[in-house]
Amino acid sequence: MNNGDTPARPTSISLNPSGDVYYGEAGLTKREHFAAMAMQGLLATGNGSNRPANTSSIALTHADALLKALEQS
Repeated sequence: MNNGDTPARPTSISLNPSGDVYYGEAGLTKREHFAAMAMQGLLATGNGSNRPANTSSIALTHADALLKALEQS
């Protein structure tokens, strides 16, 4: 599982005494969360397109760039 697919706010639950941990899948992934924040900023500043498909594509591009930068640090 890559970083963008992991939960934005995981809840760890120990499944067994050996320490295996399961991260709950409820909620948004990091990629979805970052894209939503980027889209909110684009729309709030008027930098979003009049076409939702374009705005969502730009938001995903920003989310992917952030995830890539986080992997490099």
